[in-house]
Amino acid sequence: MIFLEAFTEEAFRNINKTFAYKLKERCASAYPSDYAKGFRGANDGVDDLIFAITQVSYKTLEHIKSFLEEAELLLISEARGEKKDKYVEHLDRLIPLTSKVRPNDYMNRLHHLRLFVSFLALNKFVRLNNLVGSHPKSTSAATRIASTDLKYFLPPLGNDFWLGATVKRYESNEEYIQSQVFSEYYRKYIEQEKPSVDKLNQSFKRFADIIVANGITDVSEITVDVLMAYHDNLINYYNGRPAVYNLKPAYDLLMSANLNADYSPYDEFIRQRATLRKGKTF
Repeated sequence: MIFLEAFTEEAFRNINKTFAYKLKERCASAYPSDYAKGFRGANDGVDDLIFAITQVSYKTLEHIKSFLEEAELLLISEARGEKKDKYVEHLDRLIPLTSKVRPNDYMNRLHHLRLFVSFLALNKFVRLNNLVGSHPKSTSAATRIASTDLKYFLPPLGNDFWLGATVKRYESNEEYIQSQVFSEYYRKYIEQEKPSVDKLNQSFKRFADIIVANGITDVSEITVDVLMAYHDNLINYYNGRPAVYNLKPAYDLLMSANLNADYSPYDEFIRQRATLRKGKTF
């Protein structure tokens, strides 16, 4: 996690207040009415998360940063598919439960913590490690975010890339698409390019991760440095041996709306990446 110039103790407290209010408001519509009433132990995890973050907000700046760095590591563990027993203890320490919850609701605190750090990135307080991921590993939890008012905490383009990672998901949730490039060009792109299921899924999900990690709201923010930071995060996490990956299908969709661009940061990214990893094919 990189803390940007706007990140101060006062700014953190203020954005926490905004987030707490907005999260409660949006969870009221995103979850069934059972959750608002706490019926049969239904718990959306909001109160526990807000309490933990608010407590941290009145500590020193170093304590706040330490909390967020721990949160980032926790989210990476979940996004990378590590077994729950390897990070649940970490979750319980960072955001303690104040009451017994149903097994299906146990990870809600974590999913909303993801929204909080994404909201910090969206407001240019931090840049996240790209491996945090745009959405939870759980498809049901991710769909709840992508198809409800909870998507407010993510860059629209990042949410759209996650929805567009499979054609079936896109078609089932097209009403929640927010960006012009998707609403105007996605179907044309799929018909013309006919990307394989795996190529589409991997490329679009990876691009969603990049957009959310950097709080990107405009295509012009996708620079060579942004793309290289993604590569560097992979290199560091996988000890210099990341799996083969291809971002081009996602980038090509973005360029569908800007075919006359004179300069492609993606082409420069490919050149720089090749220079770093001579002899490797990505």
